[in-house]
Amino acid sequence: MNEDLIESHLVSLWGVPARSAHFSGPGHDVALAKWEAGQTDEGVTLYVTNGASMRVCDAATGRRVEFVLGLLPEHDAVAKSLAMLAGAVCSGIDVGRGDTVTLTTPLWPGAPFRTYLALPPMEEIVPPLPLADGTHVDFLPVMPLYDTELRLKKERSAEWITGEIIDQGIPWTSPTRPSLHG
Repeated sequence: MNEDLIESHLVSLWGVPARSAHFSGPGHDVALAKWEAGQTDEGVTLYVTNGASMRVCDAATGRRVEFVLGLLPEHDAVAKSLAMLAGAVCSGIDVGRGDTVTLTTPLWPGAPFRTYLALPPMEEIVPPLPLADGTHVDFLPVMPLYDTELRLKKERSAEWITGEIIDQGIPWTSPTRPSLHG
């Protein structure tokens, strides 16, 4: 089972998660694990999906995906939307670096975000996991986007958005971060 391999891979990096949750949707089950800021070297609380990789996103490269979200302070209400993101992949949406997925509801109750951006290539948080069938799991870091930032991403690029957020010193791991204005 890929789920067991993914869980072992993550536990080998950071130990047993502080919390975990399970979500079921039509045709898929998604687990979500949480590591608190002090459990990793990332300095933020990490939430990682386990279930999106049941489907190959790119047959040519054998790429499967799971998602990693870092937040500080932690915000556990994000769990359901991360499970929905993973479920979207299970349902046939291919997500790669630089892609966005917009949900019909806020990422958590009262959130100003409805979209996740799979970050362009940057520092690796979780190394890829090769599987026995010749495929591999990429762990894509994601960031919540405001609707205005989604428009800017479409006009310019994912690389531009992430570069501007970093250049302007916006704490992109904050669930209450200000919006980037182009």
